[in-house]
Amino acid sequence: MNSLLIIGASLLGAHATFRLAHRTRLGAIRASTLASLLFVALTTPLGWLLVPKLQAAFFGASFVGMSDAKRLSHRHVLLAALIFSAFFFGLSFLPISLGGSLGASAFLSCILTYTVSARLDRATARA
Repeated sequence: MNSLLIIGASLLGAHATFRLAHRTRLGAIRASTLASLLFVALTTPLGWLLVPKLQAAFFGASFVGMSDAKRLSHRHVLLAALIFSAFFFGLSFLPISLGGSLGASAFLSCILTYTVSARLDRATARA
């Protein structure tokens, strides 16, 4: 159940940031900030032990949502958010600070999604 909540928070973070950034004039950074602040404001009163991890997953996935729509479509952003969740699970067991690793995980998930997507597009274009 906790895993599903973390995956949901990651998908929501990427989706909210991507939509806010591309449907308003906020831009990617302000969209990430607004979405993250709203999520923190809504989840902090819950008082669950899982809330800090949910907030970290949302915030990290909001970096994925900051992607340029010319590079990653909305569907690709959601796929990258799922990949980010896998990285997040792996990092959550390590006794390190999550600061730089959230951004690095978001970057790697976007690069992986973009690379695989580009290769699949080239392969289908040749066929």
